[in-house]
Amino acid sequence: MKAHRSLVPWVVLAALIAAYTSCFSFLSIRERDALYQFDEDLAIYDQIVWNTAHGRIFVSTLIQHASNMLGDHFSPAVALFAPIYWISPSPNVLLVGQSLLLALAAIPLYLFARQQLGATPALLVAGAYLVYPALHYVNLFQFHEITLLPLPLAVALLAIEQDRRLLFFGSALVALTVKEEVAIVVVGLGLLWWLRRRHPRLAAATIALGVVVGFVTMGIILPRFNLAGSGYYYVRRYAYLGNSPLEIAIHALTAPGLLVAHLATPDRLRFLAQLFVPLALLPVLGWEYVVAALPVFGYLLLAESPDQYAIDRHYLTPLLPFLFFGTVVGLRRVAPGTSEAVTRENASPRRHRGLGGNAEKTMLFSLRTVRRRCASVANEPGRPATKFETLPGSEWPEAVVAGVLLVACAAASYLIGPTPIGRRYDAKAFTSDVHTVEMRSLIAEIPPDASVSASRNLLSWFSERERVYRFPEIHNADYILLDQRDLRYPAAFSLDGNALGRLFDSPDYRLIDSAEGTTLFARGDSTAWTGPTPRLTRFGDELELLDSRVRRLSPGQAVEVTFYWRAQRRPSKQYTVFVHVLGPDGKLLGQGDSWPIDNLYPTDLWQPGRIVPDTHTVDLRGPIPPTGARIEVGLYDLKTGARLPITARGLPGSRDSALIDVKGKA
Repeated sequence: MKAHRSLVPWVVLAALIAAYTSCFSFLSIRERDALYQFDEDLAIYDQIVWNTAHGRIFVSTLIQHASNMLGDHFSPAVALFAPIYWISPSPNVLLVGQSLLLALAAIPLYLFARQQLGATPALLVAGAYLVYPALHYVNLFQFHEITLLPLPLAVALLAIEQDRRLLFFGSALVALTVKEEVAIVVVGLGLLWWLRRRHPRLAAATIALGVVVGFVTMGIILPRFNLAGSGYYYVRRYAYLGNSPLEIAIHALTAPGLLVAHLATPDRLRFLAQLFVPLALLPVLGWEYVVAALPVFGYLLLAESPDQYAIDRHYLTPLLPFLFFGTVVGLRRVAPGTSEAVTRENASPRRHRGLGGNAEKTMLFSLRTVRRRCASVANEPGRPATKFETLPGSEWPEAVVAGVLLVACAAASYLIGPTPIGRRYDAKAFTSDVHTVEMRSLIAEIPPDASVSASRNLLSWFSERERVYRFPEIHNADYILLDQRDLRYPAAFSLDGNALGRLFDSPDYRLIDSAEGTTLFARGDSTAWTGPTPRLTRFGDELELLDSRVRRLSPGQAVEVTFYWRAQRRPSKQYTVFVHVLGPDGKLLGQGDSWPIDNLYPTDLWQPGRIVPDTHTVDLRGPIPPTGARIEVGLYDLKTGARLPITARGLPGSRDSALIDVKGKA
């Protein structure tokens, strides 16, 4: 019976971890499938792992300043995923693996909390970790190598608490393979050896390990593979402090006024509040862990890049184990209780090095006596039972505080969290729409072995190939796929240095398809017409309509029509294309007016002879009748309203519009 009861907390913990992993894997995959958020970093690591699985170790064409990951980050731990790519190569492997590894960090946290507080409070602490909003932001922000850190880091913290030195150095070495900045984190672990265990030699050895590894990775390996110049690439975030990690550290220690000026800003203070308030400020009471995390807080808060100290980015990941282990210590100090775990911890020779054996025995006897007396009073005949007395080991004071912690984290997840239960949830980022459907159709047109340049929100759909580039980098790619919704560098005029305009004008690429503001280019003759024999309809003496393609997106909801235009000469005006969907009786079912390619390519920029596929999506007011409908198309000058007349007819219609039949069934 005892064995059965001892398994219950583990079953509950496994269920919590499985639920978290399932939910966030589902959300991450949906976020990628929606094609809304940019996923450049996911694509970078997907290509790195894919290349590594194929023998091209850590090679990538997506890193701006290096051709190998070792010129950007020292993260050999990502090779962990390479064997899985032999069986199932997909960016989704990274997303699911990230969710699982972040969730598994709850196990060493639970073991520590159970040792300090008891089983029930430990489960509540593990639950608080899994609903912590900062963890959710880390998980849903693409994929990053630093998310592999919480599990080995939490194991290292547990090893310090249990004085298990071999386990500590093993987990610390694993952690150091995650990313070069973990060397700074390890320096903090050295401080923890002194603050929690009073081991000066272990503290010095750990700090020395961090310093040496940091020097080798940031001072030798990364500069060696960096194509942008000498030095560690990311020191530019601290340019006001120096040009090397050593200069930055010295200046940071000798210029306190400069540091205060950079630290005391509203956005940095808000970041700290978003980390500590959901934890009910308990890490402050577990101050040793806050001190040990100061090196991490230092390189986050001293950076000039706001992303470094933003709650919705991945950079804060190393703080998570420190904050929660500190929370456990703070919780024990708030509600010491009389649990067996606390009794053992308080009576441990490692925690009371100055006490003699008799003093330790006396303390242990006294605390056990108090516990037995409390238990006997609670079980007196006629005394009404309370819900707290049902908890094993008199853990109810810790359980109450741990319950408050769980509620605080859940409330914070509602107030500032990114999940569907949070007020900051952005449904667009997780929901496929017409735009998503259109982009997927264009993605499917690109052969799997072709080289591609793409917008940042499309890169992970092409990253399992040797050559893929982030637009406006092209490098003679076979295909270029661009989305005007690209969040950071929109592919629209005046917002990307006119890179899209130059592409439209390039004689080396032809526009082969467009949809919902997404454009697909291929290398080749831009004047070549690859369609059927054209039913040519000429508007004025400037533009020709060669052909059209009609597609129903969903029954009774929308119609998509692509017009294939060609300029006879460069048009003198910016003509607007009008598209009307007409019922059999001539009744208007839907209409749309815009410049070609969703306002991206005005006609006065067209080069003579170039083929321009121009896709328009028209929302319908009602279903298309079984007898069918007609699409009316023409061009007009927005300033005057004057339409271009038809001078050569290949399609029926009026003097200034053409008609295209639409069948009644999809």
